[in-house]
Amino acid sequence: MNTYAASTDTTRYKRLRVDETWIGGAYAGSGAGGGTTSIEAEAGTLNGSAVVAACATCSGGAKVRFIGNNSANYATLTVSAATAGTEQLTVYGEVDGTRSFFVSVNGGTGAELPLTGTSWSTPASATMNVTLNAGNNTIRFYNNGANAPDLDKITVG
Repeated sequence: MNTYAASTDTTRYKRLRVDETWIGGAYAGSGAGGGTTSIEAEAGTLNGSAVVAACATCSGGAKVRFIGNNSANYATLTVSAATAGTEQLTVYGEVDGTRSFFVSVNGGTGAELPLTGTSWSTPASATMNVTLNAGNNTIRFYNNGANAPDLDKITVG
């Protein structure tokens, strides 16, 4: 099926069909209540020493390193939810051993999320529930007291 129509096609002239939309490295999705939304860490806002690094085993070919060990080093990702409610947040990262993220939604109190992995080149994941508002929500990943794992991506839904 074509995703466009030429001006010579009189039955479909001025009609346009879009199969998918990419926004900041993630599919546009409805968020809460509408399936799973995936967001690459490198599409987020990075602060302090947090930096994007190449990663052959990560989903988007990159990850965010140097989160934590200081209150200035964190990453913030934005996810949109169609409706308010509790959703499952799965965090994907890389770590050798166990390190923790603290996860804060919309400026709320952070909850600890440990991530355990076998190497800095093998993806690992951990899951928690988060409460989202309808509309845009910010999810901050940090660890003020220790180094956090490297952050690959998140899924919400």
